[in-house]
Amino acid sequence: MTSSFISTFAVVVVLGALAISAFSVGYNTSAEQFDAAEQITLSDAGNLVDKSDVAFDFGANVTVTYNGSTLEEGVDYHWNESTGEIERLNGSSVPDGASVSIDYQFNAPDDTTKDVNKGMEATGATLPFIALAAAVLVIAGWLS
Repeated sequence: MTSSFISTFAVVVVLGALAISAFSVGYNTSAEQFDAAEQITLSDAGNLVDKSDVAFDFGANVTVTYNGSTLEEGVDYHWNESTGEIERLNGSSVPDGASVSIDYQFNAPDDTTKDVNKGMEATGATLPFIALAAAVLVIAGWLS
């Protein structure tokens, strides 16, 4: 092997490592867990809970009540832990369109995640693309 090939390979490896580390910093997802309670319409079409726009994960610990009675998941409703959607099931003891109370937990980005991602918005998101472009130029022989 020639020394030119080895040096080109080393540069590509270093630039690749920089690109990977830049992507991983940009997607920091530490979270805090919160509790929420709200009134929601239980319908056949399904409805998203209020916190669905800020949460990235909902827990399985959900309590749904109607007129003071606790409803049963899988019998009266279906709860989607990924999206925060609750949907009335056929045969439910609750009429379609009724207002129910729901208590649930959700995970949302904590302040560390918000700060890191805010810093990545302006310059950090372009770093991997610059490193990738430099690696392509090195491979093409324009920077070696």
